[in-house]
Amino acid sequence: MSKRGLWPAAVIILLAACSGDNPGGPSGGGGGGAANATVSIPLTDYGGNQTPQFTPVQVTVPVGGRVNWANQDSVAHTTTSDTGVWNGNLGAGGSFSRTFDTAGTFSYSCTVHAGMNGRVVVQ
Repeated sequence: MSKRGLWPAAVIILLAACSGDNPGGPSGGGGGGAANATVSIPLTDYGGNQTPQFTPVQVTVPVGGRVNWANQDSVAHTTTSDTGVWNGNLGAGGSFSRTFDTAGTFSYSCTVHAGMNGRVVVQ
């Protein structure tokens, strides 16, 4: 067989070796570390056509992960769970953090601004 005919097989073997499931990284062990996510509320031009929003609208964290909401806007907002699990008040320039210890999807909204909604997915 020519060298040219061996090349695709070598690439397939190399790719298979590199794509193994190793969640703990080079030292082994499981993942388990808590990851953080940040949701920002950008500065809104209330005189224009912009409406306040959570950015990004959805974040995903592992169980034990923490989400931080940062209000970069000039007015107050809230991050309020649709099921009453939490209620964070965010004054202008303020922030609020919450650790998620249970898997699930958690929808929330700003009680000050209708239509300002977000979602935290905990896996």
